[in-house]
Amino acid sequence: MRIFISHSTANREIATLLSDYLQELISDIKVFCSALSDTFASGDSFHKIIMNNIDKADYFIPILTEDFYRSKYCLIELGFACGIHFTRDSNTIKPFSLPPIDSKEALKGTPLDGLSVKKLNEKDDIKQLFSILFKKESESLPNDYNEKIKFFIERLQKITSNKDVQFIDIAKHHVDPILHQYLTEGFCWGLNISVISCPNNSDWWVTSDFRYEKLNTYDLLELYEHDSDLNKKDVVALYNEYLQNEFRQKFIVDKKRYMLVNRYFSTKDNSGIIFELKETSWSVFRFFADKILTDERREKYIANYFASSKIIFPNSLCLHLVVLTENNKILITKINKSSESDVRDSWAVSIGEQIDEKDMEDMEGDIAAKWVTRAFSEELDITIEDGHYKQEDIRFMSINLEANVLNFAVCCVVRLRINDSDLTKILRDFSSNRDSEVKTFGFMNIDEVPREMVFPSRNYHPSSHIRMAYAYMYARGSKKLKEELNKLF
Repeated sequence: MRIFISHSTANREIATLLSDYLQELISDIKVFCSALSDTFASGDSFHKIIMNNIDKADYFIPILTEDFYRSKYCLIELGFACGIHFTRDSNTIKPFSLPPIDSKEALKGTPLDGLSVKKLNEKDDIKQLFSILFKKESESLPNDYNEKIKFFIERLQKITSNKDVQFIDIAKHHVDPILHQYLTEGFCWGLNISVISCPNNSDWWVTSDFRYEKLNTYDLLELYEHDSDLNKKDVVALYNEYLQNEFRQKFIVDKKRYMLVNRYFSTKDNSGIIFELKETSWSVFRFFADKILTDERREKYIANYFASSKIIFPNSLCLHLVVLTENNKILITKINKSSESDVRDSWAVSIGEQIDEKDMEDMEGDIAAKWVTRAFSEELDITIEDGHYKQEDIRFMSINLEANVLNFAVCCVVRLRINDSDLTKILRDFSSNRDSEVKTFGFMNIDEVPREMVFPSRNYHPSSHIRMAYAYMYARGSKKLKEELNKLF
């Protein structure tokens, strides 16, 4: 039996919960939903996969929430399912709602108006769904059936608790207009959006949760193949001219870089991340950002990204390392020599480090650990051997899209085992002995974060606020961040 769960990205955790319980209770069942992103193979057409799975499904279960109605993709899925299933057997569409959506009004005025919408948070409604599925599969109810239903409702209530303080309702006042229509796709702030966040926001991801697959080398002409507005000869000629002149003046040395090629990163159980990477170069990425990425193309590429499974534009996977001291101070820095790729005279709340071929030498090794260790050593002169942090202190929170340059970054938080005074001494000694980029730095108390996000006292880098938020969630929890942000409105 096949089931398609239609849900907003913002309701990923709810969809995963429902999927897990269906597969746990019924032996011969296959559930499709975009939360289970291993169902998307690299290069597959997002739309084709969605439509094929809706067509093949024995039951279509939309989770009707406020986020569902905000998502144009959810509405497309609902419309397609209506056309396919309603003409066959309307009983194969099993809609469920969650507050504040009124189940009696949820489908009013649509072709599905006559369907009964059940409540996902009501025990009897869930039991009714499971009973129908058990009957279809000719299976008997397990002895602990009622206990499992009760536990499902408790888990659901935990996920949906505190919905009066929604990130989306707060963030919409602080999101760049280019990202407004994607508010339901992930946590947004400024010019940054989380395309995937760790579902376990108490333990977060560790270095061993990441796996890597290195594909072939990226060819700049791949961009031309997906963008009919670009001229093939012009792209090649412009790149060669840029490489020999403007790039050499800005950066002097070109380096290998690694770009993400697939939108869907998480494993089936959402326990980890799979990075599918292609080798590219810093010059290709900078050429794209400096010469190709107009405002019009930026909007088009962002729309294409959220509508498909394949990433067509060159990028350079970056680490954004947020350093938190033992006494809950966030290191903030100003770059000594602001390169052309940085926003001049702005403060950053993280250390940026591109993934490097040195990190990728052993594809079976712990690449994430090497990446973070190298960033600490090269940028801050801090090592594990000195005892200032341990590998178990490294936590990864999300993968973010920086809309201003169309690049992807992994947000990482590490709590050091030293306080801000000790770190200050290390950084001052380090910068006095070599040409360190970290010349100007300071600290922000973790409890200042909510106010700094809403009423910034400094000129921050456009993507800094989202990393502040994750540092605060790491230290104080996501519920506390929602509460504190809500107080400021």
